[in-house]
Amino acid sequence: MIENDDRELYLEIDDDFKHIQFFDVDVDYPDHFGDLTNGIRVSVFDNKERVAYLECIAFHDEKIAESIYDHIHLSDSMTQDVYDAMVLLKEQSLLVPTSENQTLGELLTNYPTAIIYLHHIAVKDEYRRQGIGDWLMRNLPRILQRNYKTFPRLIITLLSPQKINWSFSPPSFSDPEEEIGENTEMYGLMKRLLEKNGYEQQGDSRYFIADGNI
Repeated sequence: MIENDDRELYLEIDDDFKHIQFFDVDVDYPDHFGDLTNGIRVSVFDNKERVAYLECIAFHDEKIAESIYDHIHLSDSMTQDVYDAMVLLKEQSLLVPTSENQTLGELLTNYPTAIIYLHHIAVKDEYRRQGIGDWLMRNLPRILQRNYKTFPRLIITLLSPQKINWSFSPPSFSDPEEEIGENTEMYGLMKRLLEKNGYEQQGDSRYFIADGNI
């Protein structure tokens, strides 16, 4: 629950594996650490209305080392922005954990570590500037630790404002008809949100990275 003025906002957390039927005696419930990734979705509700949404992908470090370090092997379902993010991390020697890029939080927990690709974060227009997006960004590492026993070694995201259709469940995202430039209000708002929460822009790209201690 998030307390926001006079409202009580509630979280709903979902992921790819919760949709798999596992009651069949011939089918084992999947171990999410057995796969390379797990898609995780966090929704914020005001009563029954979804007012904010965050979607991320957890790349489990032990599987990254086995599967994509040498050749960035990604499934066909991965989008170009995710692929480019993995390439960027590989070029910076951040794709796999080392003693040099471990964070303090990692050293203090026994949880498996993961790279988190923050795919979408959105807040409805009338709920913006109330601290909801900031709360989601600030608490994402704790949501992952508490619900998935996973420590985010680092979080990477692409700053790319999109059109949002809130009538779908979960919301759908699409590129705007016109390119959103750096001077638009939404771009600036998202950039300030990222920087406020410890994300650093990577060169002249639109990728931002934060470590798991944010």
